[in-house]
Amino acid sequence: MRLPQKQKMFTIVEVEEGDTLWDLADRYMGEKSFSRQEYIKQVKELNHLSGDTIESGAYLMVPYVETVSEL
Repeated sequence: MRLPQKQKMFTIVEVEEGDTLWDLADRYMGEKSFSRQEYIKQVKELNHLSGDTIESGAYLMVPYVETVSEL
């Protein structure tokens, strides 16, 4: 029997009023296998963001980890 594996996935989310990069990190980074700062850096790189400010109504690509089991 094979153990479930963790796979890095990506999704697109709409930024809601009041959201910050730190909020998105808390919501999507899942298990703390890396730091919040590392996650935010990844989001900024994926979305070509130069600063820490995000605007409501914008769409951002964010990574998340999903457990995948083989049948």
